[in-house]
Amino acid sequence: MLLFLAMGSTAAEVEYQQPNLTIVAKDEPLDSVLKSVSKEMRIFVTTPTGLNPVVNCDIQNQPIKLAFKKLLGDMSYSMQWKDNGETLVGLTILAGTGDAVANTSTASKISAPSAEQPVSSIVHLGNQSAAVPTEQGNDAVQLPEYDAGMGAEHDEREARMEAEREEREVRMAQERTAREAEMVIRREEAMKARQARMEEDLVRNEAELAEYFEAQGIDRGN
Repeated sequence: MLLFLAMGSTAAEVEYQQPNLTIVAKDEPLDSVLKSVSKEMRIFVTTPTGLNPVVNCDIQNQPIKLAFKKLLGDMSYSMQWKDNGETLVGLTILAGTGDAVANTSTASKISAPSAEQPVSSIVHLGNQSAAVPTEQGNDAVQLPEYDAGMGAEHDEREARMEAEREEREVRMAQERTAREAEMVIRREEAMKARQARMEEDLVRNEAELAEYFEAQGIDRGN
């Protein structure tokens, strides 16, 4: 029966076009899917021993974080990044659900990159996630001390975003004031045009009335 299932299973379809990922698998063991992902994305993948559920998924051209969220569901896992979060270099599955975290000493590595490089990691515990700095080692993911520079960079980015927001609000207020002033000018011009037409109509009516009286021989003075 196990042989039949293995023969009937087809390899997962994995396609990576940065920044989007496609994963299509039907009744495929998780480790097989992750091997295909590791090979296509050129990242290291680590899983706990004994965790190998059957996977069925149809993830089409999704951002990396969303694609792994759909693939792994409630599993706890961490994603290791470099280049300020632009490039994924590793995926470590910690446990099958968000209720417990597996001991990293029991983990089995599916694949790993050829060279060590500093990375930052986002850890997903079930439906929660938290960002922590990590460094890729030879056998397991390690957690060094937090880099204060990251906090300064974050504060600078927040300040820049706040300045851009204030500038946008000022620009919108100026545009709104200009529109209101233009509306006032247009209303005044419309009133002047209407008054001019009324005066023209009055003059025309007076001329027509005088012409009528003259034709009838009526002296308007009497």
